[in-house]
Amino acid sequence: MDINSLNKALRKGRLPTELDYNIEPTVDLNRLLYNAFYRTYEFHESKFPAGYESIPGLEKLIQSLADNAKSPLEEMEAREMA
Repeated sequence: MDINSLNKALRKGRLPTELDYNIEPTVDLNRLLYNAFYRTYEFHESKFPAGYESIPGLEKLIQSLADNAKSPLEEMEAREMA
């Protein structure tokens, strides 16, 4: 919302949502904690559907994915170079 719209709403006696600090912010904990967990075994294991635990060597593959995980910035830089 631009400043003119904000002023118009205030003149009409309405408090725009941009200025209402009583609204509880919605925080997605998964997004907030992503940087702490994207290199963990559990994070990469959760990407596989249920039932794949019985495949021999899958835990080694998942651990390899976790060990070689790139940060989001490194992934973006790799895509720019490609």
